[in-house]
Amino acid sequence: MHCDKTNYFQGCSLTPQSGPLRITHITKTLDSAAGGLPVVAMRLAAAAVESGHKVTLVAEKPAVDLTHECLSIPGFAGVEVRFCRPFLLRNLFHQSVCHAELNDTVKRSDVVHLHGVWDLILVLSTKIARRCGVPYFITPHGMLDPWSLTQSRLKKVVALQSTHRSFLANAAALHALNEEEATLWSPLKLSPSTCVIPNGVDLREIPPFDSGRENSLRHRFGLRNKKTILFLSRLHFKKGLDVLADAFRRVAARRDDVDLLVVGPDGGAKSSFEAAILAAGLSDRVHVVGPLFGNDKFDAMRLADVFCLPSRQEGFSIAILEALACGTPVIISRDCHFDAVETAGVGRVCKLNADLVADALLDVLGSVSLRDSMSRASTRWVAENYTWKRSNELLIDLYRRCIESDSNPPNNPIRHE
Repeated sequence: MHCDKTNYFQGCSLTPQSGPLRITHITKTLDSAAGGLPVVAMRLAAAAVESGHKVTLVAEKPAVDLTHECLSIPGFAGVEVRFCRPFLLRNLFHQSVCHAELNDTVKRSDVVHLHGVWDLILVLSTKIARRCGVPYFITPHGMLDPWSLTQSRLKKVVALQSTHRSFLANAAALHALNEEEATLWSPLKLSPSTCVIPNGVDLREIPPFDSGRENSLRHRFGLRNKKTILFLSRLHFKKGLDVLADAFRRVAARRDDVDLLVVGPDGGAKSSFEAAILAAGLSDRVHVVGPLFGNDKFDAMRLADVFCLPSRQEGFSIAILEALACGTPVIISRDCHFDAVETAGVGRVCKLNADLVADALLDVLGSVSLRDSMSRASTRWVAENYTWKRSNELLIDLYRRCIESDSNPPNNPIRHE
């Protein structure tokens, strides 16, 4: 199946519909504070429901009410959500204690789609799927990138040598979010075919512009009328907050009309980031506000003059797509694996270097015409190329091809890029 490299979706021919599938998505948690996995799993599940399929979403039982995570997702009301008790290491070796909810859900599925790599619930799901003859698909979400494998390296080496080599090898296919991700895991010499399909957005989730809401948010966070750089992600070392702190120090030294808004849950890097900002004497120009949801999140994206994510590693950042969908230019690192934003003229991509990030920020902030041009192009570009509806269509096509070939994937890797 060939697709034009300049567009993920141009020229992709789909197999005919042949009735609804029973699809089960499995992820450790539905809490978006954990990162992109639950965000993607919930929206692919909802998109599949809207296209007529029966979908179950399984996760470990949360400690808090996650209703707010689901309210704004079109179609999610039709997803059956099932929660399991948290899994323990002993569950791997005693199948008799596998949770009844997981057994029941997997065995009545046509396909199972797993999000992540290292969580026990995923390994147990594959054991059940193999026993029941149900094909399963894995989206690693960047967890097999070399950078990710160096984090807690010993544990991951042991896991690959014991349970996870089989876990990965017996998948019907591996789903990469971008071509670079598939290339980066190639040294692992994994046997399943690879399908490259990106994440998406649903523009129905983004509320119409409301100047009153935006002004209220500016007042709430003390942003005044300054230009605003937005960081929106987990406050984690991986996300490059240390680089951003250094880059903003350089920007602030040259422009006194720019503030930095930092949005997201603390992932362990908040205190060191705030210490760096305090040491630079910029505490009054940096606003760390915690996570935002719903209208507040999208209003923050709209009020920003530029979105910046200098990450050390990304699978395919939803936040980048959402910012672009809101008409906000983006400055991202090459390790976000989304160089297409530069080709499309909707942002800048640079190496993970504070000087280069600062230069890119100053370039975009310094030109109203450049920002306006990027803003006009970005919403349309995302709507035409990156939607959950289209990502789901391509995944359904993949599921059907594997089922029709007796659960064996095509001999050649599938690329939707």
